[in-house]
Amino acid sequence: MKIPILKKYCFFFICLLTTAAFSSGCVALFENKIDKMGPDELIAEGKNLLKNKDYTRAEEAFRKFTEKYPNSKYMDTATMGMGDALFYHGEKYMEADLQYLNFIELYPVHPNVDRAYFYKGMCSYKQMEAYNRDQTNTMDAVKNFEVIVNEYPNSKYFKKAQEYVKECKTHLAQNLFYIGKYYFKIAAHQSTILRMTELIEKYPDFKSNDEAFFLIGESYYSEENYEKAAKVFSDFIRKYPKSAFRAKAHKRLKYLKKDK
Repeated sequence: MKIPILKKYCFFFICLLTTAAFSSGCVALFENKIDKMGPDELIAEGKNLLKNKDYTRAEEAFRKFTEKYPNSKYMDTATMGMGDALFYHGEKYMEADLQYLNFIELYPVHPNVDRAYFYKGMCSYKQMEAYNRDQTNTMDAVKNFEVIVNEYPNSKYFKKAQEYVKECKTHLAQNLFYIGKYYFKIAAHQSTILRMTELIEKYPDFKSNDEAFFLIGESYYSEENYEKAAKVFSDFIRKYPKSAFRAKAHKRLKYLKKDK
């Protein structure tokens, strides 16, 4: 026999209430449990929860520890642990970033400070936006990864940090290139020249630097600054002999020489 629709909804609602009550009861039991723990037990509980990927409870355990035992010798472990719990939670990168920063400021010569820099960089990396959007997080990521590359050459995070620096810098180069092309499109020639020059100087290995260089020449040409345009096109031909823009640069240069 079919259960009436109203009864179905009532049953579903009762299940939700039961689940919520059970969940609240579990939370209360856990809070009561960790509230009674001493420093050794509480830090062990946090580490165990972190190991078992129970990030929400691990965060609670480490937070409780910092509240109850702020002068403990395990505060470094609790600070790092809370950062990790927040980071691996997946949606709390800004909060995790603050914990790693706190660790760096409190323990600047700690054996694990390189780890704090790495994961602080990862917090920014995880929040990076597309190359045509704001790049604040990308720049922050580079800043933290470069600390490891420049100051901790023996760190186990060194190689990974190098890879992330390269990836992030490519992202920043794409951003500059995108902005430069936009300026070129709207005929803002001086802005194009400034952005493309910055791109080439900051990121000399960027794959589209030949086009950026060419657009500098085109911008001078459009401004009728033919002397600078000729120099740029001449330098371009010498610097990028295999570029797809070489023929256009030759054509411009030939015209400019003929016009003299």
